[in-house]
Amino acid sequence: MIRVCIGVLVAICCWLAMPGTALAATQHKQVLMITSYHHGDAWNDGIVQGVRDVLEGMAHVNLTIEHLDMRRNAGEEYQQWVSSFLGHKYRRIPQDLLIVSDDEALNFLFRVRDELFPRVPVVFTGINNFTPERIAGQTNITGVNEEINIARNLELGLRLFPRTSHVFAVVDEHSAVGRANLGQYRAVAEQFASRVEMGELLDLTGRDSPELLRALPRDSLVLRLNNLLDGRGGYLSVSESMNIIAQESPGPVLTFWDFDMGLGPLGGFLVSAREQGRSAGELAARILSGQHPDHLPVVMDSPNVPLFDYQQMQRFGVKTADLPAEAVVINLPETFYARHKALIWPVTAVIAFMGVCIAALVTVLMVRRKGEVALLESEEMQRKLLQAVPDLIIRTDMEGTITFVNEMAFPGMEHLPEESICGRNIFSFLAEHDLPRAMEMAQQRLENSIGPRQYQLLFDDILVDVEVNAAVIRDNQSSPVGMVYVIRD
Repeated sequence: MIRVCIGVLVAICCWLAMPGTALAATQHKQVLMITSYHHGDAWNDGIVQGVRDVLEGMAHVNLTIEHLDMRRNAGEEYQQWVSSFLGHKYRRIPQDLLIVSDDEALNFLFRVRDELFPRVPVVFTGINNFTPERIAGQTNITGVNEEINIARNLELGLRLFPRTSHVFAVVDEHSAVGRANLGQYRAVAEQFASRVEMGELLDLTGRDSPELLRALPRDSLVLRLNNLLDGRGGYLSVSESMNIIAQESPGPVLTFWDFDMGLGPLGGFLVSAREQGRSAGELAARILSGQHPDHLPVVMDSPNVPLFDYQQMQRFGVKTADLPAEAVVINLPETFYARHKALIWPVTAVIAFMGVCIAALVTVLMVRRKGEVALLESEEMQRKLLQAVPDLIIRTDMEGTITFVNEMAFPGMEHLPEESICGRNIFSFLAEHDLPRAMEMAQQRLENSIGPRQYQLLFDDILVDVEVNAAVIRDNQSSPVGMVYVIRD
């Protein structure tokens, strides 16, 4: 019992001694992300995916997402309803961290934070042109600045199109974002006024913009800094605005947001929704590991990305080599491999297998050919040796039938007949009185090695005294398959 108590005390002491960051990392965390817009909005979804890229790799984090849908809903009554909804839903689910994306969500949070999420750390992202005054009076908060870089895009445009005579910005004064972008453009315009004519297409509507855009000089650059007005106090959608601007403008269109890409602009240094989300996710991970938000400075360098559309590059004669080194190009033509890779891999595997089989077959044939050459050389050597021997050498099968005789022996054996003796039985040449002894010796040679014996051979009624030595020929299983005889006169 004492040992158990000691063990428990040791465990408690170890737990208390763990650093705060280690404790934070091992506890399961609840993270609530509140977005300004709706699921399906390209910008909104890009930020969410960027946050997921970071936090989904952390096993102890449970990420929940709420979309405020404020692009399609507005007004005091709607915000009160959302506040009540979130209060009922999360009152009994304490959150370890809040992530808010875009200005509308941050404004909403400031309205309800004390009531719904007091003392909960906050990470913001997608906040346009952030200044410290934006979070004055707030604590336990940090985040990521979102800021377009007009000067950098203008420098890029003038480098890609050095004959540009005019720059026109599609801007408006109807929204806070529009006025902020217009102010930035006018400040930058003064820097470039000595190099190119700087103009404004202010408060264009979807109805009057086509004619005005078509009338622009062909060596113009167009900057899209906001959507076109719809003529009813609102705005056209991003796709509607971008389609009109890109189709009607005689020159290239530079944009500042990644969600425009694929709708007609050439590209530029773009605010990236996904990179905004990733930067926010990285701050969130540091806070979840135990760092305090007030000790993490706001990321002021907006994580923009050089992004370009290959189709527009072809249209305006821009080469990939002309782009920034880190540029990302979309809508590249599909390569033969990309189009047929489902077929290429199986065919490649079959060809490789056939190649291996062919190589193996060629190797076998080469080895076999070498063996055949060696065998022929060996047989030729044996034939020449046998021809050079002055004695008569005969090979028979087990019945005594002669299957081989060295022809060169005939000239030295004047008692032998001229005709070939192959096919005859060797015992037919023995004198009758030697035949029983010769057959007995042949049987004994199957079991023992016996030295040479004297016999008389009968050729055309002439007896010839000879010395006969013999040996048994055996196969791979040591079974006798024949005899070889060396006969000396």
